Amino acid sequence: SVTVNAGQTASVTLRRNEPYAENFQVFNGTTDVTNGTVIAGTALSYKITVRNRRPVDRTVQVRLRVDRDRSTPYDFGEATSNSQNVPGGVTRIFTFSHTPNADGLYSRIFEVDTWVNNSWAKTDSWAWGSAMTVIPNTGSLNVTVQNQNGTAATGAIVKRYTSGGSYIDQKTTNGNGIASWIGIN
Repeated sequence: SVTVNAGQTASVTLRRNEPYAENFQVFNGTTDVTNGTVIAGTALSYKITVRNRRPVDRTVQVRLRVDRDRSTPYDFGEATSNSQNVPGGVTRIFTFSHTPNADGLYSRIFEVDTWVNNSWAKTDSWAWGSAMTVIPNTGSLNVTVQNQNGTAATGAIVKRYTSGGSYIDQKTTNGNGIASWIGIN
């Protein structure tokens, strides 16, 4: 206990005894992209490192939500990991897989639950924080059309089709023989 008298200040250090999260990371394969930028449709792994400072083993699970507007329905979540035994003095990594398809700034929030006295108890939680930014999976296409003699083919029609053969649209080449599309996916 700490006693504080009027007009005085007291300091006390509290030590966590139950498992808690030390780290949150986002990976694209083996590349850490936490707070970075990824292209929509990229498979990601969220990794949460949990430490158990107690001298005894603890059974732990992590609940994760990842979202652009921080409200339900969530883009990813509420996902609960499988429970893991975390030995005393050791860390364990809890991994979640997600492929975000919508662009925007993604945030994360999560809790660490520990099996204590025959029930799950929240032993740590992290507030909403930045995870990564997802940008659209788009690109540009420039098609150059030349006549047989190598000169630019002005006014040529270039048609675009899906990989299945369905017509999408068409463009007419400019004075340099180029038909361009911007922001296509």
